[in-house]
Amino acid sequence: MGAAAADFDEDGLIDIFVANDSEPNFLFHNLGKWKFEEIGMAAGVALNEFGKAVSSMGADFRDMDNDGRPDLFVTDLSNEGFLLFRNATGGFEDVSDISGVTTATLPWSGWSNAIADFNNDGWKDLFSANGHAIDNVERFQSRNYRQSNVVLMNAGQGKFRPWPPARNFRSPSGRRRCGFRQ
Repeated sequence: MGAAAADFDEDGLIDIFVANDSEPNFLFHNLGKWKFEEIGMAAGVALNEFGKAVSSMGADFRDMDNDGRPDLFVTDLSNEGFLLFRNATGGFEDVSDISGVTTATLPWSGWSNAIADFNNDGWKDLFSANGHAIDNVERFQSRNYRQSNVVLMNAGQGKFRPWPPARNFRSPSGRRRCGFRQ
């Protein structure tokens, strides 16, 4: 679904991450001279921390913790929780749960995303553009088709929190919607 490129192993060659829908994600390690090796499973980015493939959609490959190594932020569909992989020595570590990203993103279906410093504090934050995949999801789930975009602010020490805080509200038509304070 999505793809992102960065030199994850600092060998001077750009590697490619591919987000796959309901299949293990790929990480193509650049061997040079137009040759790539798929190492997603060995690198720890093919599946979530529970060994399950999710409906990966968007991907961004940037340094989120200021250690000089690109990390991965991957969006997926609602009820799965977005993925956050920290680039550690020898591979990636799924820090989605301990960072607060999983819980904060369970209601959302993310399509495109970014790792960027939105409040200029020197720490990268997480952004996702959202909308449910099923246009009539309200008929059979407590989810909305129209979804707000999400910003998860970097709270330091590897933790992220939604900003502004999410809350439920009613639209002028009286329909219940989930989103952010306006």
